[in-house]
Amino acid sequence: MRSLLYMPLDSGDCSSTALVPKQYFNLKHPFNVDNGVEPDLALRWAFGQFVDAGTYKKPKVGAIYKKEKDWIRPYVFGDHHIVKKEWFHTLNYSGRPLDDTHIDVIFYYLRKKIKYDVNISKSFTTINFLFRVMVKLLYDQFLASNRDYVVIPKDHEIAEYMRGSYMPCNISWHTVDHVPIPIGLKDEWHWILGVLTFKDRCIHVYDSMRGARHDAKIREAVEPYAVLIARFLASTGFYRKRHDIDLTNELYRGKPLADPLAIHMVDDLPQQEDAYVKFQSILFLRIIIYY
Repeated sequence: MRSLLYMPLDSGDCSSTALVPKQYFNLKHPFNVDNGVEPDLALRWAFGQFVDAGTYKKPKVGAIYKKEKDWIRPYVFGDHHIVKKEWFHTLNYSGRPLDDTHIDVIFYYLRKKIKYDVNISKSFTTINFLFRVMVKLLYDQFLASNRDYVVIPKDHEIAEYMRGSYMPCNISWHTVDHVPIPIGLKDEWHWILGVLTFKDRCIHVYDSMRGARHDAKIREAVEPYAVLIARFLASTGFYRKRHDIDLTNELYRGKPLADPLAIHMVDDLPQQEDAYVKFQSILFLRIIIYY
């Protein structure tokens, strides 16, 4: 099976308007390095050279590259087409936060890795930016209605997404055990990782910047998912398809299935002092996938 991974690294000069043939690589996902093994140093060096080419020698406010050097031939990652080199610079250096496209691309290929890596025994699927947007919009309507559940229709796009009807994330949730959910904190350069685990009826939250005030923000950010996902799991017949979930155990017993999911803050995780460390949530997910 051949899959389009990305266009080859170059200097970033896109002055020519001629069409460039796409290159195909015999890889299903780029995360093919074994856990604990350093990636190829030559590849890392080449990426650094690519990122650094065309930058201003003296930093300028709001600009990293000379204008003609920022635009590049499109790199295709899943359903994202990256046309500015600044996107890669953000990955390689601190000082700028990851945006939704960075997270979507990373999780797209993690989804591929989970699907094809024979060393992964757990079953996962992931979400993307569209799901996060739909949750925010619907939850805002829910709050504006004074928490009236009438505003949450059973046939909402979120329900179709969970059924696997959305092409980039087309795995039905009833066929997996876990759904990792990346959540960006409003007004902060920080992403946390929520992992929805159906048997626990819970969203486990992995955060590398714990603290009393910070935890309150985390719960506020996770609550829309806890409320809406529980509602749609109940309304879409999810539990009728999951004979391995014991609805009589203490996690489910005496609770309506549509009640909000529990939110569990995972303790004893490595902590960071500021938000400039960008990939902690991804590292947490890699550990969860393999162990």
